[in-house]
Amino acid sequence: MQPITLFLDSSKSGGIETHVQHLASALHQQAVSVQVIIWRKYKGQVHPLEVALTKLGIPCHYANGQFAELKHLVKKESILHSHGYKANIISKMGHALGFWKAFPTHHNGDLGNGLLKQYVKIDEFSSRWFAPISVSEEIFKRLGKKGLKVKNFVPLSNKNSKILHSSQQIHSIANPRSSINVAFVGRISDEKDPETFCKLADIINDCSPNSALNFTVYGDGDKKQKLAANYPNVTFLGEVSMAEHWASIDVLCITSKNEGLPLAALEAMSHGIPVITFNIGDLPELIHHEENGWLIPAGNLNAMTKALLTWESLHQVRKTDIRQAALDTIQQHYSSEAVIPTLMTHYQMS
Repeated sequence: MQPITLFLDSSKSGGIETHVQHLASALHQQAVSVQVIIWRKYKGQVHPLEVALTKLGIPCHYANGQFAELKHLVKKESILHSHGYKANIISKMGHALGFWKAFPTHHNGDLGNGLLKQYVKIDEFSSRWFAPISVSEEIFKRLGKKGLKVKNFVPLSNKNSKILHSSQQIHSIANPRSSINVAFVGRISDEKDPETFCKLADIINDCSPNSALNFTVYGDGDKKQKLAANYPNVTFLGEVSMAEHWASIDVLCITSKNEGLPLAALEAMSHGIPVITFNIGDLPELIHHEENGWLIPAGNLNAMTKALLTWESLHQVRKTDIRQAALDTIQQHYSSEAVIPTLMTHYQMS
């Protein structure tokens, strides 16, 4: 297998960065020579992705915002698998000059506005001459169904894959914590719509004041302080390492206006956490209503409220069945083991 370089332009952690980390780790475990290059270091700060990759023993470099440095860092005869519109455009330029074989990956479910929208359009238009990779059905359609639609995926650890119906476990969860933690995980941004999540907390508080449901936002953004001031019933923890927090979450709510297939949903389900989400993007492929989670008509807060109160009232054995179904879905269809072979074939055949 040719050496693979994963390339992105990034200043902080998010969905693309987590995707790259998971992909690098999966390729590394397959004994593939893999490295990650970040276009440049912003404000002189070490990127969180570099810290995570270093722990995994995967090289991570910065191109210092220079094409010549990128060319120097990419090994000869490498595949350059880029992520995001800026990295894609730069990667395609190098491909055209014969420096490497480019595989642009498209993550932008939301086209954005202004200059960003124009860059995304240029990226998508130019990908018709490549074998692009799309992470959602919406993006795949925009690219004329050219290339490969690859599912987002997450790694599964042994501890995540052992939600068993043993009498010991049934006993332990039959005496749950006094509160039930309902989570929003993601950027505090308009497309993720955390305010709708906060409104949900107010509705629950009004219609069921004795409910054990507590609402927590894991994420950061410009509107965090304003939301925290307007919704005192919601706890805002900011941007944190979710690996340290999944164990304290009981259910994940997705209230986004638009989505592809959010990694937060996959990560939650890989920990046996059911997802209650609006019916948007590729989420209907992931969620089987009332089996491994709940699909709610987009924007319908009353239906989401009902689903949350239903989850709270379920017998603990039924909750365990739903948790196990969520985990099984990831293991069978959205784990590294399920997705990486398809991607490896795409590298070799395109």
